[in-house]
Order: sequence, then structure tokens, then C-alpha cells
Amino acid sequence: MQVIYLDVLLAENVLLNFLLLYTVNRFCRLNRKIYNILLSSVIGALYVFIVFFPSLSIFYSSIMKICMSILMIIIAFWPRSLKAFIKQLLLFYGVSFFIGGAILSIFYLSNGDFSSVNGVMVLNKMSSKYLLLGVAVSIFIVKIVFDVVDRHYYLKSKTVELSIVNEDKQIRVTALLDTGNCLKDPLSGCPIVIADLNYISGILPNEIIEILKDEKQITQIEDYEINKRLRVIPYTTIGVQNGILIGFRVDYIYVFTKDKIGIIKNPIIALSKEHLSKKEDYQAIAYPDIISWEVK
Repeated sequence: MQVIYLDVLLAENVLLNFLLLYTVNRFCRLNRKIYNILLSSVIGALYVFIVFFPSLSIFYSSIMKICMSILMIIIAFWPRSLKAFIKQLLLFYGVSFFIGGAILSIFYLSNGDFSSVNGVMVLNKMSSKYLLLGVAVSIFIVKIVFDVVDRHYYLKSKTVELSIVNEDKQIRVTALLDTGNCLKDPLSGCPIVIADLNYISGILPNEIIEILKDEKQITQIEDYEINKRLRVIPYTTIGVQNGILIGFRVDYIYVFTKDKIGIIKNPIIALSKEHLSKKEDYQAIAYPDIISWEVK
């Protein structure tokens, strides 16, 4: 005869529910109170005891299990919109499948056995170390996946496409909208776009490239038109005091947003010899107000 300790069953389910909901809370950056998550975890754990009452079999149908999941999400997070609710619910199920799969895999590899109580699988002699190991492995995997997805959507929402035009040459780059970019043209006071030299060198005069490669001094440039467009831009950042960037005034920058195309006349491009993004997700850094500049 199989013996099931109700206090152990309750504690294990509260722990698992709490870990599931806490993981959703962290991934969605909700910062909900711990007691909301704990209350939802306890209610979800109490639902398990219905399986011991055959007369209440209607309550452990698939529909009722989904309803219980919905109730747990509402209690734990109180979603502010339908979109947020669907995201939290899907993430809850996704994390549940990961954790459940990891626990079952480890349990199977350890030659464990299981039984069924009213259609609910019960793992027999399940060691707590396997339970915790399964949870740890699955959360680690889920975190890696969501870090990749989160970075993709973050960059998508924080970037804009720019087309930089100089004379008869043009190049298109992706710019990160960064409120920390406070560089301004010393003469006009207009915000400056920082660009990766490796990507836009094709539209610049050779003399500018030679200056940045330390092959020529600024004072050696004799071309009046180039001198007129040249800028020396002072900047300060963490670890760098009294830094200098070479800037160049191009003809236009076209700004492509979702619903409009903006145009910036005679903008200054600060040239960076270093890559702005290690993963090359973007090739320029712009001040967020760039998307509200003059519209074509």
C-alpha cells in the first residue's frame, strides 16, 4: 500500500508553485510582492488535494486545471491588460514544462518509479536533491532563452534605421537610441550622432580617414570644404576625462521610423574608431530626440 504524506505533498507543491511564479515575476520584471506570489502558490498547492476525493472528479479536468492556472496568475500578478495576462500565462506554462521535463528526466535517469492517483502522476521515493536539481537546471535553461529573446526585443524597441548621405554617397546603419548620448556640436549646439568608423568610412573623404588613423594632423588639411565640415568634439565618460572625438558634417541623415521618414540637414557625425557594439547589433548611437526632428 502506497503511503502519501500530505504535509510533504503540500510543502513540495507550494515550493514548486512559488518557484514557477517567482520565475515569471523576474522574467516579466513585475516586482510583485512576495506575499501575493506565496498566496497564489498555496492556493495552487491546495488544489492538488482534490485528487483524493473521487466525488470531486469534475474539478481535476483539463478545463479546471487551466482555470486554476488563470486564478494563480491573477492572484500573483493582477495583470493590467489582456496582453500582459496572456504573456504571463504562457510564460507560466512554458516554465512549468521546462521544470516538469527536467524533473522527470532526472527522475527517470535515477531509475525512479511512479504511480497514478485519479489520473495524476505521483513520483515515488522522489529525493529532494533530484527535485532541486531539476528546478535549477530548468530555470538556468529558461533564463538563457529569455535573455536572448529579451535582448532581441529590447534592441528592436530602442533602435532606429538611419541613412547617412554625403555628397553622392550613402550608407544605411542601425542606431541605438541612448539618453546617455549628450554630445552636441560645439558651434551649433545640435545633438551629435556617434558612428562606427568601420561602417561609414566609405562616404568620408580620405583626409578624415588619415586623421583618424594618425597618418595626418588636422593642421595638414588644406582643402577648405573639408576644414569647414570638420569638428573637434570634447567628451567625458566613465574612465575617460577630457576625451576628444573627430566629427564631420555630412549633408543629410534620413531617419526611418515605423510611421514616418525624418530628415536632418547638415548633421555632425562623431567618428568612433572602436566598435560601438561587441555583437554588432548597431553601428551608431543617437540621442532619442532624433526621431522627432524635422519630418520630410
